[in-house]
Parts: sequence; structure tokens; C-alpha cells
Amino acid sequence: MQLSADLRSVKWTAALQQFPAELYAYTDSLEQIDLSDNQLSQLPEDLPRFTQLKRLFLTNNAFCHIPKVLADCPSLEMLSFKGNQLTEFAEGVLPEGLRWLILTDNQLEYLPQDLGRYRQLQKVALAANKLKALPDSMQQCQAIALMRLSLNQLEHLPDWLFRLPKLAWLSVGANPACFASPAEAENLAVHQVSRYQQLDLLGQGASGQIYRVADLEDGSEWALKQFKGEITTDGCPNEELWNAVRCAGHPNLIGLRAQVQLPAAKGLVMQLIPAGFTPLGLPPSFTSISRDCYAAGFTVSRAQRVQVLQQVASAMQHLHQRGVCHGDLYAHNMLLGPDHQLYLGDFGAATALDCLTEAQQRDFKALDIRAFGYLMQDLRLHCDGPLQAEDPLIQLEALSLSSDANNRPGFAEIAERLQAELK
Repeated sequence: MQLSADLRSVKWTAALQQFPAELYAYTDSLEQIDLSDNQLSQLPEDLPRFTQLKRLFLTNNAFCHIPKVLADCPSLEMLSFKGNQLTEFAEGVLPEGLRWLILTDNQLEYLPQDLGRYRQLQKVALAANKLKALPDSMQQCQAIALMRLSLNQLEHLPDWLFRLPKLAWLSVGANPACFASPAEAENLAVHQVSRYQQLDLLGQGASGQIYRVADLEDGSEWALKQFKGEITTDGCPNEELWNAVRCAGHPNLIGLRAQVQLPAAKGLVMQLIPAGFTPLGLPPSFTSISRDCYAAGFTVSRAQRVQVLQQVASAMQHLHQRGVCHGDLYAHNMLLGPDHQLYLGDFGAATALDCLTEAQQRDFKALDIRAFGYLMQDLRLHCDGPLQAEDPLIQLEALSLSSDANNRPGFAEIAERLQAELK
């Protein structure tokens, strides 16, 4: 591999069984090392020599435990062991400055009792493990804004989980404590996949690819979402389908036509969004971690802000009335048209609330409302006109982000207030 003299980022996939010695020439410059899709099971004891290393990706390797040497890496902020064979996560093995931890798709049954020491954590992905409980010390991780716990073996969800002071994006579906019903899918027609001709790729995300397809029976065009197997970054494709069906029937949600059985997974035939619709925001970056980014030069007027926010609030009111939390309420999951018609998509992190206690259901809904408050904040910061201190939108934003969940208005009230601003 040809490496530049001032190397800051490297990706190396070559069936590696050992950490590549060639990288030691760059211990003072490397900020990101991606050794995904290799056969690594150990890390060198002198890894802390990489003093500038911020992000280490070890996805799809052969690690059975998290190497303790990582605790001594002075600058490490982001770490991924997604898709390994982890069965052990011991105490004290990570640097306390870690902000983003990805352990999706492993075999972990327990988390360390000292997890609370990692108080800088903002984003934690633990979906598709075998977790049976969460350590109480985790409630000390008060900077967590996004957490993925779907597809584990959690029989009980602690009340403190829903009350973490910064948490806004949570998924806990496909656990014994919180499982959606497959009966939801019975309300949606089943078509043979052979009925549709695949045309072109429209986009892809954590849970699958979306293609433009043609119905061979009548020539109509649709979108077909093909799920990626049984596990995604957010959780479980089956629950995504069930929750999407459960919440169908709102003008700001993408319409569903049918479900199909694909060779390796299921698929959804959906309304084809017209040309001209683009994502409202961009996904979080390595720097923003849990907050969306926006295209350079992106601005909205106050009237456009109200129009967008009212549609989102209306869709979210509908979800909560159907007993579902979205868990991923981000601008990058919203499609906006030229006339500011909006579609809210991506149910990959959605969670059915039926099995939760009444208090947990209330607190979970309040997390979606906090995420909505962050959306309000983002759009305010991109407003192209002067802001008035007494603007009702600023007051509504403050209420939605209130540290006391009981002070946050429900989406019915939010939608009503925004509707009044449209007049």
C-alpha cells in the first residue's frame, strides 16, 4: 500500500491477522485507522504510540474481547467493534474520553459495572447482542444523546434509561421487555417480488437499499425497500416493517402498498416520492457526533420553518397516538419538496410502546419531543431573517428542550401551536 508522508487517515483491508507494522511510521499524524473486514483478534501493546488517534474502526474482525490497551490511547474518541465475536467487555478497558462507541452485532451478555466511568459518551450502539441487563452505573453517563439497544435479551428496562438528561434518540425494540407484534403486518397486502422490475437505486441507509421499481401488471412505478438481513445498525428490520405498517395512513408519512418476501429478507413496496424531494439535513459527522449537519448555504425563512415543523409535529402526533416512538427524529430522515411538502421516513429505530409502563411510555415520548426541540433549534440557527426574543417558536423550542420532561408539551399541543402560526 502506497502511503503519503503526512498520513491522517488510512483504510486497510487485506485479510490482516496482525496490526500492520507499516503504520508505525505515522504515529504522530494518524487520526483515523480503519482496519475493518480483516481477521484481527488482538491489538499491539504499544498502540498508545499513536498519540493523535481519534477514531479506530475494527468492524467485521475476530475479536472476542475488548483489548485493555485501548484505555491508554490518549486521544481516542470513537471506536467500532461492530460485527465481531465479543463475549467480554471488562472493566477499565476503554479511555474515559471516549465519545462514540459501536458494539453492534456481537455476543455480549453483560456490560461492565463501571460503565458509568465513561462520562463523555454521547453515542452508544449496542443493538444485536445478548444483553440481559444494563448496569446502574450507566445512568452516570449523562452526556449520552443517542443509544441503540434493540435486538437484545432485556426483560426489564430501568426507569432511569428514559430520563438521561441529554438522551433524544433511543431504540429498544425486539427485546422481551418491548416487542412489536407481527400481527401489524397482516394489514398490508403481500405481493410476489417477481411482480416488480427493478429499475435503479434511489438511496440506502442503515437498514437497507431503496430501488425504483415498475409494477409489471399495470406499469405503475413504486419504491421498493430491501432490508439487510435480520440485523441493522438500529436494530431489527422485522420491527421496522411492523411499526411502519402500524403507523401508515398519514399525509406526511410515505405511503405503503405491499410487503414482499426477498431471498434473504423482507421488503416494502412504498409510494415513489416525486423528483425534487431532497433530505432536509445531512447525517451527523465525526465532529457533531449526534447532531445533524446541513448543506453549506442552507437557509429557511420563518414561514418555511413553521410549515416544516408543523408537518413533522403532525406526523409525530400520529405516531404517538398509534403507540410508537420514532427514535430517530432527525432532519436527514425527512424529505422536503420544492413547495415544502415534507415526508418523515426511516422507522429503523422505531419502538412499539405497548409493553412499557405508563410512566416509561410518557418518558419515551418526551425523548422524541426533545429531538424535535433540537430540530427547532437547528432550523432557527439557519433562519435567514431577524429573530425576535418573544417569538412563540423560541418559547416552544425552549419548552421542547426542557430538562424536566414533564414540562415538555405533547405533539398534539405542539402541532396546534404551530398550526396557529401558519394563519
